[in-house]
Parts: sequence; structure tokens; C-alpha cells
Amino acid sequence: MQYFARNFPAEVAGLLLVDSTHWDQGLADNYVANTPYAGRTVTLFMPWIMRREVNDSTEAGREVHDSPLGSSVPTIVLSSTIRPHNETPEGRARADRLQGEIAADFPAARHLQVDQSGHYIQRDRPDIVMAAARRLAGCGPG
Repeated sequence: MQYFARNFPAEVAGLLLVDSTHWDQGLADNYVANTPYAGRTVTLFMPWIMRREVNDSTEAGREVHDSPLGSSVPTIVLSSTIRPHNETPEGRARADRLQGEIAADFPAARHLQVDQSGHYIQRDRPDIVMAAARRLAGCGPG
């Protein structure tokens, strides 16, 4: 979505990013895990297209970052506030920084930290996600 909005802004009425992946956050299909099956079980049951998305995320991130800024695209970036129990303070600070960088690449963006939400903001706070979508669609409070 970020790539499309940055490269084809005239085609985008608004962009809602929900705890979105940062272009530098390449995901890895990691087969080394704490248990013999943890990494592999996920991979075994992951559809091919999902495995491809994970494996290609580093290159996709580069393509997003090399694209023009999303200057004219009305954007709302929603960021979670509840982090996994095993995340370090440094990891939390990095996650917050990355979400801020995403918002900065869309100068028309509004960046909102969503209280009482983990990564799945749409599950934890659907009211906030719906209000942001309505706002971008022009049928909610400004």
C-alpha cells in the first residue's frame, strides 16, 4: 500500500496504515527457533504466497523507500502501544521510531498512538480503525 500510494498518489483517496511494516523491517523466514518445530511449523502451514511475501520483504522495503514521498496522500498511521511481553525497552523504542519514520514519509499524515492496542489494532481497537477510515473517506469528524 505504501508503494502504490507513493508512486500513484493521484489514484489514492487516502491511506490508513495500521501498525504498518517499515521499509527497513525486512522479515525473515527463520528456521532457527527455540524449539525444534517452532519456526518450521509456521512455515509448513503458511501458504506459498505468504512465504513469498516474507522472503521478499527486504527487497520490497527497498522499493518502497526508493519511491517518492507520499506528499499529497491524506494518511493516518495508527501505532500500537502494547508491545509483546518479551520486547526490550530498546526494541520498543525502535518500533516507535520506525512508525514515526513511516508517518514522516507521508507529509500529510496524522500519526496516532492507539492506547490499549497490540499489533492487531483492528482487533483490539476496531473503533479507532473505523473512525480513521471514515475520516479518510470524508464521512467522519475532521
